[in-house]
Amino acid sequence: MVDYSLDNGQTWTAAGTVSEQVQRKRFNFYLQNKISTSLKLRFTLRSTSNTVTPVIFGWVVSYLPMPDPNWMWSFTIVLSESQTLLDNSVDTVNTESEIAYLEGLFRTKQLTSFTEADGTRWEGTGQPGVLVYDITTNLRDLTQPLEGEVTITLLEAVESY
Repeated sequence: MVDYSLDNGQTWTAAGTVSEQVQRKRFNFYLQNKISTSLKLRFTLRSTSNTVTPVIFGWVVSYLPMPDPNWMWSFTIVLSESQTLLDNSVDTVNTESEIAYLEGLFRTKQLTSFTEADGTRWEGTGQPGVLVYDITTNLRDLTQPLEGEVTITLLEAVESY
């Protein structure tokens, strides 16, 4: 049995059931979307035999480190139902779904693609991308359509796995 702790051993959570048995007596456990500055593992070994003691010969922990905060930038998105774009065309925006989309990216910590105003493109879904590191919503009123501003901080993600 494998347990993990993200709070220096104050609380423990079961790593879950064995995801797959790769080779004889070799098991994989996957901890999806766990974000922490530390990780403690606890192995509990049990046997049904009085003559055989279970042994751990080794373990491997694979992880994606968070990038350095120097690679982040913040900007404000203006929320309005109708927006005039740089080419003078008018775009109608569902601001409620736009906020829900950004908040969903923030909560799930999914990489997403992003194109800057200068045309620089950051990819997502299996390619380098950005992570919504923080989000602050400043709405003028709660009528439909929602209007106001959303300030987001993006963090460059070098790779995704």
